[in-house]
Amino acid sequence: MASPQPQPATPSSSDNTAALKRITAEWGWPGRTLVGAEAAEAAWLLVQHADGDPDFQAHALDLLDDAVYLGEAEPRHFAHLTDRTRIAQGQPQLYGTQYRNDEQGLRPHTVAATATASRHQTNPHGPDNAVRGLIGHAVAD
Repeated sequence: MASPQPQPATPSSSDNTAALKRITAEWGWPGRTLVGAEAAEAAWLLVQHADGDPDFQAHALDLLDDAVYLGEAEPRHFAHLTDRTRIAQGQPQLYGTQYRNDEQGLRPHTVAATATASRHQTNPHGPDNAVRGLIGHAVAD
């Protein structure tokens, strides 16, 4: 049996997060116009799973907020990252996008009784007419 061929090194998620930090420092949120839909999705996934760097997640959330308002990012990304950062801060989530699997099974983390409306929910001209874009997708996840 032949020995396995060495595989080329692939960047680690920390390397990718470091690269995303450099990109956001220079360009802001990498939205659809700047990097295309697929790369914009990848950027969100990187920051969504950068739990070891909550300061960067919070900074990215601010950038993502502006990008969603401008139609450069998905409102569902804003909802997911909002919930993720709130849970990390010990606060209840707003949109119900984050779940845990414990001795009681798969269930959502605590959801706030009332959510403070973001500009995406209150701006009738915002992406996806705001409420449908944020709340509607969060419920479907």
